[in-house]
Amino acid sequence: MIEEASLRILDNILPEEWVKRRFTPDYGIDLDIELFDYEEKSCISLGEHLFVQLKGTEHIKCVTASIKEHPDFVEKGDIQHVNKRKVISFSIETALLSLVERMGSAVPVLLIVVDVGNSKGYFVCLNDYIEKVIIQNGINYNNQKELTIHIPLENELNEESIQVLRMYAKRAKLSALLNTLHAKAQNMLYIADDDLVHQTYNFFQSIKDCDAWNARKYLNTIELTKSNIDYFLVHRGLLKFCIDSIERHRRLGGDPEKDIVYFGLTEIPVTFVNAQKIISCKHLWEEVKNLGCILEDDTRALFLPTYLHLLYTDQWEG
Repeated sequence: MIEEASLRILDNILPEEWVKRRFTPDYGIDLDIELFDYEEKSCISLGEHLFVQLKGTEHIKCVTASIKEHPDFVEKGDIQHVNKRKVISFSIETALLSLVERMGSAVPVLLIVVDVGNSKGYFVCLNDYIEKVIIQNGINYNNQKELTIHIPLENELNEESIQVLRMYAKRAKLSALLNTLHAKAQNMLYIADDDLVHQTYNFFQSIKDCDAWNARKYLNTIELTKSNIDYFLVHRGLLKFCIDSIERHRRLGGDPEKDIVYFGLTEIPVTFVNAQKIISCKHLWEEVKNLGCILEDDTRALFLPTYLHLLYTDQWEG
């Protein structure tokens, strides 16, 4: 009865165009949710999935959790503060955690706990919880049958948080894109400067319409990088700060298209404009190379009982 009620409540919360498929028998994951969206007059699959372990309960248990200040925010010699925050306490089988850990971080598995009495649902990404909470706190769950996890009360399923679920569903695509960018950035370290602009332009031209860039709707870091790539392509291999350098050179009486500068470790002679194009390429590759690290550090802990979550929610409440 509770399981069926949980499914009905979840159906009412999620967009009606999303397709929910049940796994029977259930070996740890209950649902595969495939995301659909409308394009013009047609409803099409986005090729994006969420895996869900659905749990229903008649009584949500709320407790006060202690969340330590992240070491990166503590000045040397200062005390690491402990913050208190209300969370939902829920016990799950550790066999599920083992399964999720084997799946890796690129395939999001959500635990959704449904309060059937109040028709409310709460979510947490188990992949992120394992890496950012369980492992970082030195918890060994291998010898336990169950483990109690904490879900932030702010993680209630509603129209606003559906956007967070859309972000999780794009993770597989985004992970593939970030791996490609990182590998290409490493390769570019060995490309001669006189060939760097051509290869960089062609590469970004080839991936500019990649569907994974749609994650920019939910992640500011992706938005900034994609905007810089688009600017680079529109301005034929130049970023804005380099265009500003060219204009400044021109205002000082120089001729950027003809003036020769000796650039790089080998001091190859290039025009001032081409030097700025090389600088733009190197800057852009450094940005995309670090993109995965930034997302790893800044986004995966946002919707967990972590200090970063406190900063995020307090900012919006303020």
